[in-house]
Amino acid sequence: GEQWLITEQTQFLFEKLNLEDNSSIKVDPDLSSVEIFSLESYIGRNVIIESIGQRGEDGSKGGDGAQASNCQQGGSGSSGTIGQAGKKGIDLTLKLGIKEYGSLSIDVSGGNGGNGGSGGNGGNGGRADCSSNCRGGNGGTGGNGGDGGDGGDGGSIVLSYYFLDDYNTRLNRNVDLVLIFEGGNSGDGGSHGFGGRGGPNKDCSFFKKGGGGSGHPGIDGNNGSNGKKGKVKVEIVPILN
Repeated sequence: GEQWLITEQTQFLFEKLNLEDNSSIKVDPDLSSVEIFSLESYIGRNVIIESIGQRGEDGSKGGDGAQASNCQQGGSGSSGTIGQAGKKGIDLTLKLGIKEYGSLSIDVSGGNGGNGGSGGNGGNGGRADCSSNCRGGNGGTGGNGGDGGDGGDGGSIVLSYYFLDDYNTRLNRNVDLVLIFEGGNSGDGGSHGFGGRGGPNKDCSFFKKGGGGSGHPGIDGNNGSNGKKGKVKVEIVPILN
């Protein structure tokens, strides 16, 4: 079937709308709402309308800590950045006079939250040194993981329709209709960075200088929150206005 991408215009009025089998309509996630009015509609089987919110961008990984010179502690890893929140599903209003009908699926789910960036690893400690009479440096601390972004809320669906045929047939008709208006899933928190290795020990002429300890790991980022469900209103109307 044909594919129709709605990118700029947000209101449509058709005297006749023909969506053949397996057709799809996709709404640009930068839009906030779309309205489609059709006086005479032909809807085939497996027609899909997707009006889904944009997924949030993932956070960036934190940088690794610097590797230390002799006897010095390794640099700390930096924290990952947070994942961005998913956007709300795009609100959709449909008013359709239906002449022929197969099946229709409408999805206004919120976008998923982006995952948090992972923390950078701590740098390794510098080795022990005899001339400076110092032991090995400790490893650097790992960076924290960034928090995951929240899922976007589901959008709203307002569907008003009327079958353009016999009244009794209309009352007994089973409508093959799927409506999806879930909130987006939360983004996962980023994983922690690992602590750096301690600097190695060294045997000097009359003594041994000990090695450094391992650096502490960072902390995992928190998961975001799931988005809230959207709202749905479906009604059979006697006239379209």
